[in-house]
Amino acid sequence: SKSAAQGRLLEMEQRLSSVRWHKGALEGELLATRTAHAQDLGHFNEMEEALGVAVTEFSALAGARAKVGPPRPPIPACATRFAPSLPTPPLPASHCLPQALTPERKMQCSPTHGATPVPSGSSQPVPSQAASSPPEAHRAHAPRPSVP
Repeated sequence: SKSAAQGRLLEMEQRLSSVRWHKGALEGELLATRTAHAQDLGHFNEMEEALGVAVTEFSALAGARAKVGPPRPPIPACATRFAPSLPTPPLPASHCLPQALTPERKMQCSPTHGATPVPSGSSQPVPSQAASSPPEAHRAHAPRPSVP
């Protein structure tokens, strides 16, 4: 039992020695890592400062060259989320040419697009329809008023 205790003590002393050696190695690595990171941080601080100066100078030069006014305030996210869509551009007048239209489409075409509404089977324009607002089917491609 005494020799077993001495064997156990020897084993614990070896483990303690191993732990101390590994601890010393980790402390050395930590010191080297801290030194390297401190140097890296110093380089990044220098780059940040130099780039900050360059951005400021470039901004001043660009502003002087373009003679721009004061910067616009940022648009709040809620304003862009609910902003109206851009107006749909009108279709070219070529879509209203008689050869491109069926008799049904001839009645839907607005005079503002370059064609006069002509009922199916007739060759005469219908004045009352030409002066009225476009039918619902035509409003899908009628120009919308621009939104400020």
